[in-house]
Amino acid sequence: MNQTVLVTGATGRVGRRLCRHLADAGHTVRATDLHYAPIEGVKVRVANLLDREVPYELVDGVDAIIHLGNHPSPGRVDAQRTCLENSSMNLHLFQAAAELGVKRIIFASSIQVFGNQRTYPEREKPSHLVRLPLDGSTPPRPANTYGLSKLLGEKMLAYFHDQFGITTVALRFPHILGSYSASRWFRRYTREANEWTNLDEGLTLLCLEDAVTLMAALVQRPASGSHILFPAVSLIPKELKSPQVLRECYPGVEWTVPPEELQDLVDRRELEDLTGWKPVKTIELISEQSDED
Repeated sequence: MNQTVLVTGATGRVGRRLCRHLADAGHTVRATDLHYAPIEGVKVRVANLLDREVPYELVDGVDAIIHLGNHPSPGRVDAQRTCLENSSMNLHLFQAAAELGVKRIIFASSIQVFGNQRTYPEREKPSHLVRLPLDGSTPPRPANTYGLSKLLGEKMLAYFHDQFGITTVALRFPHILGSYSASRWFRRYTREANEWTNLDEGLTLLCLEDAVTLMAALVQRPASGSHILFPAVSLIPKELKSPQVLRECYPGVEWTVPPEELQDLVDRRELEDLTGWKPVKTIELISEQSDED
């Protein structure tokens, strides 16, 4: 069923691709961002979500919201502004959605809700992670105010689901790569672990195409509930594929599934059962790189 979908943060790299994908699928797309950039086939409205009145105009008559419109990473603005402004944008949008009867909110959360920077050369240091493999229920442990703002956004979604019955999904996205940059990334990082190999993000990434198809699928699935999902695939360098080496790289971490039984440091079973989605492009590119090696 075609729906009217509001996409915030629409002129960013992910947002542009998502808007075109939704429009091609027959949905009516309302696109908004703080700065204007054209999107083929989609009308873009410039709007500031820090103005509490603006979201009421944006969400009126909308079936679903895909909310990408936050400060996109730590360090873009100072720590206080990152958390305060992201939280204000989220609350303004979610409250307007609740009051005007929006049925579904999909929120771009972040791996930084639980992840941290601990690279391969630091592998003997204690891990920031609590357990492996990773999934949507991985205990939150933000290491900066950007991650904190995303965690607060997840808590807001749970509140708006409980109080207003809105179907909500928070997506703890890892690093998202386009196909070209992903291929280069895979060639570089499958061969050896190095100072860029971030152990405490589970060595994860996701191709842009897969992120877009997941968000598009979430416009209609799941039917109800409040969910936190972790759509990611681990890119494990060859020298870390040994179960013993993996254990050594994650000192003090609980393994709910033994590393001997794992092909990936991410458990996507609940996500795939709930949505019917699989990270097809990401897995395909990893497989191609493995075949080349």
